[in-house]
Amino acid sequence: MKEKNGDGHQLVAVKLAKPGSSNEMMLWEEAKTMMKLEGNTNVLSMLGCCIRKGPILIVMEFAPYGNLRDFLRLKKPKTVYHEYHNQHLNYRTLLSFGRQVAKGMEFLALKQCIHRDLAARNVLVGNFLVLKIADFGLSRNICNQDYYKKTSKGRLPVKWMAPEVLFENICTLKSDIWSYGVLLWEIFTFGDSPYPGIPYKDFCNLLKEGYQMCKPQCASEEVYSIMKQCWTYDADARPSFSHIVPLFDGIISHLFSRVCHTSQIFNVIKSFTECTNSIC
Repeated sequence: MKEKNGDGHQLVAVKLAKPGSSNEMMLWEEAKTMMKLEGNTNVLSMLGCCIRKGPILIVMEFAPYGNLRDFLRLKKPKTVYHEYHNQHLNYRTLLSFGRQVAKGMEFLALKQCIHRDLAARNVLVGNFLVLKIADFGLSRNICNQDYYKKTSKGRLPVKWMAPEVLFENICTLKSDIWSYGVLLWEIFTFGDSPYPGIPYKDFCNLLKEGYQMCKPQCASEEVYSIMKQCWTYDADARPSFSHIVPLFDGIISHLFSRVCHTSQIFNVIKSFTECTNSIC
C-alpha cells in the first residue's frame, strides 16, 4: 500500500489475520498496544487500523531493510578485517543499534508496557539504519500491577525468556531487560542464534545453575558487562533501560573521543611529513 510522501506516495506495511483465527485476537491486541505507543523514533508507528467489515488489519510505517536479525546476518563480516572495513556495520553502528533498542524499550517501560517477545527478529531496520521495535502481539500493559502472569499455553521464545517467565509464568518490566541482553548478544554476533549448541532439555537446567553466554568476539568488555547485568537471575537486581541508555552514551562518547584523538595524531604526522618533503 502507499501513502502520501514528498512525491505524493509512500510505501507502508499492512499486517492482517484471517477472520476467526487465533491470530486475529493477537492482532487486535497488537493494534490496541500500538495506539498507546505513538511518538517514539525507535518504536514502529501505526498509521491506521481496520476492525470492521472483513479481516482485522494494521497499517504501519514501512521498514525497507526488514528485520534486524536477517539484516545482521546479511552484513556479517567474513573476517576481522571485513568487520572494521564494512561501510554499514562497524563497531560504532553496532553500539548505535544497542542504544536505539534501549531507547525504544525505555519508552515502552515508561508506558508500563511489557513487550514479552523482544528479539532481533522483532526489531525492524528503517531508513538511515534507524531501528524500530515491532511485533507487539504478545505485549501486555501493567498499569494496575507490576507484573503479568501468563496463563495461556501458546508457543513462546524460550531462549529469550527470563527465568521468572520460564519457571513461574510471571512477566515484569525486568523480564524485558533479560530479553534485551539476549538481543544485545545477537547484535554483536551479527544475528547468531542464542545459546548455540544447547538443546532445550539442557537449557532450563543450565539457566537455573547460572549459566551465561560467553562474550561475543565483536563486543567490548563494557558491552559484555551490560549483557551480564541483564542476565542477573534476580529480576530486581537487573538494571532498568533508563540506566542502560547512559551506559551506551558513555561507551559511544569514549569511542568518539578516541577516534578524534587518533585523527588529530594522524593529521600532525601528515603535516610533519608534508613539511619534511617540501624541505627535501
